[in-house]
Amino acid sequence: MRPPRTTYTLNKLEQEELEKTDAPSIAANAHMGNIYDEEGNLVEEHHGYYQVVVTETEAGSDLEYRVKFNDGEWSDWMPYSEAVNFDVEGNYVVEARAKVDGKDYSDPVTVSFSVTATTGLEIVVTTYTDGSVTAVKVMK
Repeated sequence: MRPPRTTYTLNKLEQEELEKTDAPSIAANAHMGNIYDEEGNLVEEHHGYYQVVVTETEAGSDLEYRVKFNDGEWSDWMPYSEAVNFDVEGNYVVEARAKVDGKDYSDPVTVSFSVTATTGLEIVVTTYTDGSVTAVKVMK
């Protein structure tokens, strides 16, 4: 004798696709490193750093960011409210996204950078015999 046959009907759930929030902008700004005199001698040592700034492009967006560290692992998404500084040597990838109520998350935006002992600006100060001074900023 055969067991009774059971028939299942799967209802297809229709899911409305939400409009995406506008993606934020992201920038990694290098900050001052070492200062050298005109002969290239170290005058003052500064450990440079990068500051990551995320800016909403759609009013009222909640901003989040995450970081990919040297080991290749991503952090969890974290709320973004102010600039984030990176001063530990290493290679970084930072992603940011935005979300507005009633819309889906934006596509992530990404910035990559490396922090080294001399990350940022190197300023070469030259003092002339007539007393004038010039400074040249060199991005590292």
